[in-house]
Amino acid sequence: MASFTVQKCPQSYDEYKFTLDERHLQKARIDLNETQENRAQSLAQMRDWIAKHPHINKCRTDSTFLLRFLRMRKFSVPMAQESLERYLVTLRSFPQWFRNLDPLDGEIRLFNKAGVLTSLGRDSLGRTVILLRARAFNPERFTSAHFVRQIMLLLETTIEEEESQINGYVVIADYEAISLKQLSVWSLNDVSNASDSLFQSFPLRIQEIHAIRVPRFFEMVSDLALSCMSEKIRNRVTVLNLPMYSEIMPHSSAELHSTSSSWLHRLGSHCFLGFFLRGEGDPSIFRPGGFFLPLDDMYI
Repeated sequence: MASFTVQKCPQSYDEYKFTLDERHLQKARIDLNETQENRAQSLAQMRDWIAKHPHINKCRTDSTFLLRFLRMRKFSVPMAQESLERYLVTLRSFPQWFRNLDPLDGEIRLFNKAGVLTSLGRDSLGRTVILLRARAFNPERFTSAHFVRQIMLLLETTIEEEESQINGYVVIADYEAISLKQLSVWSLNDVSNASDSLFQSFPLRIQEIHAIRVPRFFEMVSDLALSCMSEKIRNRVTVLNLPMYSEIMPHSSAELHSTSSSWLHRLGSHCFLGFFLRGEGDPSIFRPGGFFLPLDDMYI
């Protein structure tokens, strides 16, 4: 079972072992500048920096968590440190989006079942593919907060997998049948803050974004979201008329339901990954959402 602590100076640190295949080992070396030697050195530097940081009060220091930031920044330790600071600040700045994330919560389960956001698994290059279906969003029942919280659950779950850290992500955003009423739940401030949080503060290696069936009236919102992305990510956005990735896209309601059910089962299983230590080494009583509790307790 997995065990996490947010003590910035734990008594000991986990010993990392690379468990993926040779292809991932070579890809990490070539694409991310990752070697066994600089991985060990970089993890040690990150942990020493966290321990001495005057403003970081609590933070995960396990290898998998820190490698999110090191791999995103291709093992530039100063840039990884800056990214971690931004991540911690963002978690505290928007509690309505990032606190109390429990996949077993009734509201979250209801939104999950709507099928607005789901993981389609991996493509032929091993990248995690995320599907957004705008038409499934019910503006009479859901808010922008439902949407952002679901994204965070999805990303926090998949980014724990080293395949996602190394291979990155592909996003397919299908805007077929999107309406002005659906857009009305988003303020311009929410669009800006959510885009900045996800594209600038989350340790995410986005390889491609495909926006399909985009109506003309959606351009203002999409332009604002694009302005919050780095130039590198903006250059990876394509607008298409037809879906990509036909080999993994669901082609019927039954396939979509099966994909969503599989994803919900996977998400729910993360609630029961081990136990979580709260406070100064005090074992807490297990409660649902345990895997996501570090998000509540880390702060700067």
